[in-house]
Amino acid sequence: MKLSPLENSFQLFTDLVSDILPNSDDSARPALTIFEHDDRYVIECDLPGVTLNDISLEVHDGMLEISGERVKPEIEEGSSVSFNERVWTPFRRRVKLHKSVDTTSIVADYKDGVLMVTAPRLPETRPQKVAIRAATKA
Repeated sequence: MKLSPLENSFQLFTDLVSDILPNSDDSARPALTIFEHDDRYVIECDLPGVTLNDISLEVHDGMLEISGERVKPEIEEGSSVSFNERVWTPFRRRVKLHKSVDTTSIVADYKDGVLMVTAPRLPETRPQKVAIRAATKA
């Protein structure tokens, strides 16, 4: 099966995603989607129920690290939980950044439980259009 250029680019980049958490609880890991554009990568991380103050974002040694904690809500006295699928543990995701990323220009926005990290490519690594000349008969 041949992948489209976009699917192939996405696969190549997702191969760089590295979760360095041996024996981690997968249910605590926030879901990621990584988009590749000509001039940037965009990493979206689902963090429902997490406040902005409970999220940390760091870049070091070519890795982007998203970490934080979902704070367990207080249970009223006399109440009990009869069913729960939510996870109240610290989380951490690491993404190995492509060498074309300008790590000094990464920005992040947080809205409606989604962290959106924009990692621009260095100008010299962006795809360049190449002009095609019409051949002349010799």
